[in-house]
Amino acid sequence: MNIDEAIKKHKTMATKGNVIFSQNPDFAKRSDEEHGQIAEWLEQLKNYWELEEQDKKKEDCGKENVACGDTWGSIPKQIVDKIEKRNELNKEIGKWCKDNLDMEGMYAGGAEITDYHTGEEQGTEKRKEWCDQTILGEDWYTGEYYWETQCEGKYLHMHFDI
Repeated sequence: MNIDEAIKKHKTMATKGNVIFSQNPDFAKRSDEEHGQIAEWLEQLKNYWELEEQDKKKEDCGKENVACGDTWGSIPKQIVDKIEKRNELNKEIGKWCKDNLDMEGMYAGGAEITDYHTGEEQGTEKRKEWCDQTILGEDWYTGEYYWETQCEGKYLHMHFDI
């Protein structure tokens, strides 16, 4: 039996004294009051446990690998380290892209590898490219650009907006 079941049982019993002890009204009343009191104490205990659990979650916030929702503390060091590593990789990827690709309207930080491409084939036999674009205005283009990689069936993809 869990605490919710115990609360329910004692609340029910707090209304059954006159049925169980029909021959003794004073005892029936006393039984109802005692079961009512026990149900109230159990509800208070349950509330206390819930508050204690919330406090424990708040204490755990900021510890490594603990999800805390809206009550989290500072960003864990392991996440900071990963973001810094990603930033360094983005710099390296960005430099390579700038040196080797026409990057107008693109941000290398959004580069990803996909297993598909869309759009019209462009480029050369040496470097195949695909562009899937939409014209939004006289000189406003947006879309997706894909480049063939040295890994079969894998494509470098970037969104562009110029």
